[in-house]
Amino acid sequence: MVITETELILPALYSLAKATDRKLSTTSLISELRHIIKPKGDDLTVLKGRKDDKFSQKVRNLISHRTLEKLKYVEFNDGVLTLTDEGLLYLNDKDIYEDYINKYEEEYEGEETINFRDENFDESDENFDSDSTNEDIIIDSIYPQASLNIERTQFSVFELKRKKENGKLLLDPDFQRRDVWKSSQKAELIESILMNIPLPFIYLTENKKGELVVVDGRQRLTALFEFLDDQFSLGKKLKILKQLHNKRFSQLEPILQGTIEDYQLLSHIIKPPTSDRIMIDIFDRVNRSGTKLNNQEIRNALYQGQSTKLLKVLSESEDFKIATNYSIKTDRMKDKYIILRAISFYLWKQRYNQESLSSKYSDYKGDTEDFLAKYMENINLLSDNEIVYLELMFLNAMKQSFFILGADAFRLPSNKNSLVKRPINMALFEVITYLFSDEDFYRKKELVKNEYHKLLNDSEFLNSFLSIDSNVKYRFNRIQEIKNKIKNA
Repeated sequence: MVITETELILPALYSLAKATDRKLSTTSLISELRHIIKPKGDDLTVLKGRKDDKFSQKVRNLISHRTLEKLKYVEFNDGVLTLTDEGLLYLNDKDIYEDYINKYEEEYEGEETINFRDENFDESDENFDSDSTNEDIIIDSIYPQASLNIERTQFSVFELKRKKENGKLLLDPDFQRRDVWKSSQKAELIESILMNIPLPFIYLTENKKGELVVVDGRQRLTALFEFLDDQFSLGKKLKILKQLHNKRFSQLEPILQGTIEDYQLLSHIIKPPTSDRIMIDIFDRVNRSGTKLNNQEIRNALYQGQSTKLLKVLSESEDFKIATNYSIKTDRMKDKYIILRAISFYLWKQRYNQESLSSKYSDYKGDTEDFLAKYMENINLLSDNEIVYLELMFLNAMKQSFFILGADAFRLPSNKNSLVKRPINMALFEVITYLFSDEDFYRKKELVKNEYHKLLNDSEFLNSFLSIDSNVKYRFNRIQEIKNKIKNA
């Protein structure tokens, strides 16, 4: 279905409301709306003589036609859009939230985004932000060459298989599970190698333990390793080497076995001191040919270890599923993402309270992507006892939240006269999890419920959810006050 300019208004306003200081450049807004709306078909047609496709041009038209400015919801100055107080009031007062959620959002409020360069920008456009500090446009100003360390090398198939068996090559079993290759694709890969056809680069990243994590090429490597282990045959669909139909690796002639084992896979290794943020950017870029990966899928591949195991256990726990009313789907790791945020902010707040925020536990400075990456890495370094403590803390918080506040503990109140429940709110999930962490409030059930309902009737607190990541400290300070009051009652 072709998207109209009018249909862009509401998601554009919500994108601005969630942005830091309620500001976005034109190119950032295009990227945000592309992520939310996911244009298809004719909207992806590139305009003749332009770098814009029809979708990005509609966003530019929305701005150049001054549609949002005429409504007084937005101001546009020096290439930057700013949501006005009147625009924020419109989002708060109008009974339109459910329409937005039903059309664009899924299981919870606060879907993460990460803005990379919009590939279709046109520098000649009047709405193009030419500010050299804009990270969506001038990537090099944020990622200087000196901070990159990428080594070009090659490995034989046998060498990489041995590294995997020795735990030196990591292929995340949860990653890209939705894109598992068919038998015919695996057989075609083996045929290509036997015909000595060059394959695309394998992208790897080297972690601080010297382990190699697969960034791009997991399906190829998995297929190769499985074939060497006789887990599948070449079937009956080979186009050239038909004499090898139905053959398994052990049934091939030794010379053909050697051809596969010795085949050289050209590889790029992203090595330290390349920063976490740059690795996530590179990961996103090299995976763009398939389904666009979200940031949690990327993190789950880059930071395998204690953190990914913990997230798997917690996301599969009945306590989490019951507390969230089974409403958080497992696809695209949405369950793991919301849990990671809650645990990371719990650790941050604990250290912040103890005034021992060391370099190990970074402060939160508004960059959620960098924050979550660092905390996944930190969790990987925790002892077994500390991991068990985190698990018990989280499950205790889930049990108490359901017992005391019920199945809607993590939902903001619906608008008046609306029968539609709002989805799980990610930021509310974080602070309520923290409220019950390390506590036993079962005997203070009525006091907790009373404080909870007062909080959700506080307009200042509710307004903090319009900008998920820029009001973190405010929300946690408010919940800390309530936590202290209940403890001391």
